Parts: sequence; C-alpha cells; structure tokens
Amino acid sequence: TKAAARSGVGLLTACGPESVTPSFSAALPEAMWAALPETETGGLALEGRGQVLAAVEGASALVAGPGLGAERETLLLLEEVLRAFDGPVLLDADALRPEIIKSLARPELAILTPHLGELARLAGADDSPEGADALKAFCRENGGVTMILKGPLSSVCDPERVLINYRGGPVLARGGSGDLLAGIVGGLLA
Repeated sequence: TKAAARSGVGLLTACGPESVTPSFSAALPEAMWAALPETETGGLALEGRGQVLAAVEGASALVAGPGLGAERETLLLLEEVLRAFDGPVLLDADALRPEIIKSLARPELAILTPHLGELARLAGADDSPEGADALKAFCRENGGVTMILKGPLSSVCDPERVLINYRGGPVLARGGSGDLLAGIVGGLLA
C-alpha cells in the first residue's frame, strides 16, 4: 500500500482484516481503509465480498496477493472479486494460483509477478517454464497475461515477446521487495 501511494496513485483504497486495519490506517492515513470481516484464523472472510466489491467499484486497477495468505475462504473471496472486476489486475505472492488466474474477468489486462517457485506452482510443474518460447506459451495459455518473472535477471513477458532486465542486484532479493514491486506496478496500472 505504501509503494502504491508513493508511485503517484491518486485515490487509494486498501482492504485488510478488521483486527489490523486501525494500525495500518494510522501508519498510512492517506489511503482509505476498508476493514473486512475475518475468519477464525485471521484470513479475510467470504462475508466481506460486498465490501470489497464496493471498494473496487470505479477503481482503475486492483492489486492482490501480498499478505493475502493461503486460507481457502480468503482465496474464494478473491476469486469472486476477480470474476466481477473487469479492469487491470496485478497478482503477486499468495494470489499466484491457477484457480485465481482462471477467475480473472479479463486475463489480457492482468500482470503476474511470480518468482521461479511461484511460477512452478502456477504451471503445475516441478520446474518453472524456462526459455523465451516457454514463457510466451505460458502467457498465451493463461489468457494473454503479462508476467514479470522475478529473479537475478528479471524477465517481462507476454504472449509475443520476452524482455530481460539486466539491472538490479542482490539488494532487491530480499523479503518484501516483491511487495514493493506489486505496489509500484499496481500504481502504474492505475
């Protein structure tokens, strides 16, 4: 959320569990915060669907994944929201699952930001797709998504091309740097 705010996005709404939203809103008051009902284990409850749909109504982009968790009810909530939202979407972290990708209303407007392990989970394989042709095929087979494959040399790919970013370094290979990337790219999408 901080990265999206700093990327220059104008109006920012962040949804989170009701137990932590007050402290998050105190840390980042420039965002509007939607406190959502929680499951017994602290995930987002399906009963918050209406609140999330109201929060994304009129939104120019949606980011999901960082801090989401893997609880089934939370993932079902995201699937329902993505079926209803027809704008650009960035999916990262825990949102990078085959069933989530299949629920996208407009996959050709989606950006996925996996690392190699997450890409293997998406591809349903022990190994991630390797090479430009395999990456383009993956994007094509998933509705025309665009992907930023994070790694020592990050690749930006879609069904037609693969671009390799030779810049960066080990300082970017830290926990949380992918969350920052998601916020910045999500802000640019908006």
